[in-house]
Order: sequence, then C-alpha cells, then structure tokens
Amino acid sequence: MNIEVLRAFSVVILCISSYIYAQGMKQNSPPHIVMIVADDLGSNDLSYRGFNQITTPNLDAMGFNGIILNRHYTEAICTPSRAALLTGQYPIRIGMQGEPLKAGEDRHLPSDVQTLPQLLKERGYDTYLVGKWHLGPARRDDTPTRKGFDYHYGYWNGYVGYFDHEIPVPISPSISYNGYDMKENFKDAWIDKGKYATHLFTEKALDVIDQQNIDTPMFLMITHLAAHTGKDGLVEGYDEQEMNNTYSYVEDLQRRRYLDAVRHLDDSVGKIVEKLQQRNMLQNSVVVFMADNGAQINGRFKNAGSNFPLRGEKFSHHEGGIRNAAVIYSPLLEKRNYVHDELIHITDWFPTLYSLAGYAGRYKLLNGTIQSGFFDTFSPEPTSLKQMDYDVAAILNSPVNKAIEESKSNPVMLDETLITGLRKYSSALRQFPKCMNKPENPEICKKYCLFDLWIDPCETENLINDRSKAKIVSTLKTRLQTFWRQVSPQTNKNVDVNSNPAKYNGTWCTWLDDELCVKTRINADY
Repeated sequence: MNIEVLRAFSVVILCISSYIYAQGMKQNSPPHIVMIVADDLGSNDLSYRGFNQITTPNLDAMGFNGIILNRHYTEAICTPSRAALLTGQYPIRIGMQGEPLKAGEDRHLPSDVQTLPQLLKERGYDTYLVGKWHLGPARRDDTPTRKGFDYHYGYWNGYVGYFDHEIPVPISPSISYNGYDMKENFKDAWIDKGKYATHLFTEKALDVIDQQNIDTPMFLMITHLAAHTGKDGLVEGYDEQEMNNTYSYVEDLQRRRYLDAVRHLDDSVGKIVEKLQQRNMLQNSVVVFMADNGAQINGRFKNAGSNFPLRGEKFSHHEGGIRNAAVIYSPLLEKRNYVHDELIHITDWFPTLYSLAGYAGRYKLLNGTIQSGFFDTFSPEPTSLKQMDYDVAAILNSPVNKAIEESKSNPVMLDETLITGLRKYSSALRQFPKCMNKPENPEICKKYCLFDLWIDPCETENLINDRSKAKIVSTLKTRLQTFWRQVSPQTNKNVDVNSNPAKYNGTWCTWLDDELCVKTRINADY
C-alpha cells in the first residue's frame, strides 16, 4: 500500500476533524472575496517564516495584521489542489487525482460537479479569474467562463513562459507541440505577448477591481504563474541586471531568478490590497493568500525553491509537499495579529467562503468543513545560504500595511515588537530539536509511515513499528481502506494529436470544439 496515499489521507482525516469555536463575525453584507494563489512556492521562501534571504513585506504585513495559517494543507500537485479548492471535494472523489493535467490532454472537472464561483454567482457575486486554470481546456464547456467565472484572463494549461506565454508538451523523444496560451475569455491575447506574466496578471486584477461596482460582491481569484518554472524549465526574473544587483549575495543564478519572481509576486499582493483600499472595498473584503503545493526541488520543473526544514517537495505527501504557506486578512476578523495553529485543508475554503456569501446550510457532497473560527474567533537555515537582516521597516512601509493603516480598520497597529513576536512564533518549527539537522535518510519510509507531527514536524522518526502506536496504526489503516473504496478512476489520458497548436494559428485551442478555433491559414498535413 502506497505510503504517500496513507500520508495524504491521514492529514485529511485530521483536517476534517479539527474544529475552531465560534464567537461571532462582524459582517452586514456579503464581503468581497479575493484569493491569491502562488504556484510551487516553497514554504520556506517567505520572510514571515523566519527566512532572511528575501524580504516579502506585503505578505508579511498581511499575515501580521491578519492571521498566519501555520498548518494549511493542500494537495501535493497543482491540478488536484485546484480541483479541491474550487469544488470542495477530494480529488479522488471526482477523478482529478494523479499527474498534473498536460497541455493537449482531454481531462476536466466533471460536468455534474458545481464549483465555488458557480454557487457564488447564484448568490449575486460577480466572479473573475486572472491567471492559471489547469482544470481542462479541450472544450469550451471545460474552461473557466463555463465553470462559473464571468471573466477569465490567463492561461488554460499548467504553465507558460513568463514573457512569451508559450507552453511546449513532449509527444515523443523527438516531437514536441508548442503553442501560445494567453487568453481573454476565448480570445487569444497576442497583444500582451512579451509582457512579464506577474505584472500582466496584476494589471488585469487591478482593472477588475477598478471596474467593479463596489455595492455588488466580488469574487476575484488571481492564480499566478510565479514561482513555477517557465517555458524552458527555468523561473524567469523580470530584469536580470537588477536581479543580480539585488541578490548579489546569492551565488546560484537559478536561486536568484526564483527570489526575483517571489519579490514581484509579493509586490503584486501589495498593489492588489492597495487598490482595494483606494476603491473603499478593503473594509468589506476577505483577502486570502496561499500556495498550491510545495516547491519542486528535483525533476524537469525544479524551481530552486526551498521547503526547509520540512521533508519532501511537490509530488510528495511529506510535509514539504502539502503543508504550505497561507495567510488571511480581513477587517471583518474579530481577532487578528496571531498565528493560527489548527489544521486546515484546501477543501475547507469552499464551504467557508460560501458561508460568507450568506449560505447557512451545508452544501451536499462537500468534503471540506466550514472553518467558522477564521471569522468568528479570527480575533536555523542551512549554512550554505547567505542571508540578510530582517527589515522590519520594509513591512511597516509596505503598500499592504499602509493600506490597512489608511483603512483604520485594525484596532492593533503593527510595531516592531508585534512583528518580531509573530515572526518568531511562525518560524518556530525551525527550533524543534528534530528539525535542527538534515535527515540522514531522505527516504525514511518503505511501505508505511507514521509521524507525530506535533513534536516531529520535519518527519525524522518513523513510528510505524512503535508498539505504543499500534492502535493508531490500526485505525488509520482501516480508515485508509475506506478511502480506497471511494476512489474514482483516474481520468489521465495521453496528449491528443489533434490538439497540435500548429493547426490553430500557433495557439492552444479548445480542439474538441474545432469549429470554434482559429485555423492556421496554410495547407498542412496533420
């Protein structure tokens, strides 16, 4: 029996069983909901986590003014995580588990599964997606504007080049399909080719906020490319000369590019929160930031990210793959300025956010749990890494902190003492005795693993053969068998040769709706 499956389900069981007691949320009308999702972001690569190789002042300010979600769990890879987020269901229940969806693959969310934006629309929300989709591009009915979003600007597949917005997919050792994948709804956005993706998505998100009727609730989801690798398996920084000057203390070029991508991601968060305040929307907004999974350390798409000191990476069900960065800010939170240590799973966002829209019941078939407590009581590094001092002033002067101060909605204003204390707590796992040293054996599991994550978050000691844990092991094995009986068949398929962008003017199109695609204006034998 696969240990990674056991680890994934064990975490889910814990997440769903957790409950946070309610005390009452300050809300008169449905709030604007803004979700910002980073791609392949290392759990170690934000400065509020105690990391000193880069300062992320906007995300730090968002977490310190709001809540740092210290035990936020996702799926181990992108397509399953996004499916879980938008449906509130475990991917195994809807056939969306397994490998990330490939460009040219006919796989999609089941047509009978409703998404969060579809239900929010029913409750009067305007719904927008800016950025990555990765949940099906073969037919128009599989794409964002047929799955609940009023508007989509971004790409349908798993990643694109940061500047050229193209994605290749290998068909054989000698053949690869390559096509442009940047859309505004169904229109190819050729005019934006050459623009840095993070800046482009930020501009589009700001346009959405600028044009929104502030009396109508808004659901805006921004799913960034950063910090995933781009077209050639490399993370692309915005300006190489500026990047090299800024991160001259970092020896590895790929690491410098990754840090630059994270810096621009943090800047994007600052601009979005700042715009909400300028439009007088921040006081009735909920802003969530999360990573879809951990950084990828090995393989074709390794991005030079760091999940230290957690074991594992993207594709792994160890903590480094599934315990990921997340923060939430809202003036509606009764309690703020703290680190939340309870378990939360990515499926919980669906019912939690849906409840904010005024839905008081329980939507059928959901696996997630309403985390009412968010709003009701929401009241050392490896020596090889060269670092810098933590810049408290950068957090205090960040666009996010300035916007929050201007909104006059936080009863407690940030200062150096509060920032230092919260940062120390949110980076506390670095100080666990079992986390102080790199594990001697990176492959600690054979068939099963059992870890006590409260005292061993870095998964250094496998307790599967500990006799005192026999009852726990038996319970989890029984629970695992229950999940196995509920697994839907995986829907993974090979790349369809008919999807070749060469047929469609060099773009990835909804090739199974061929009559709606723009064709190449030359005769070619496909």
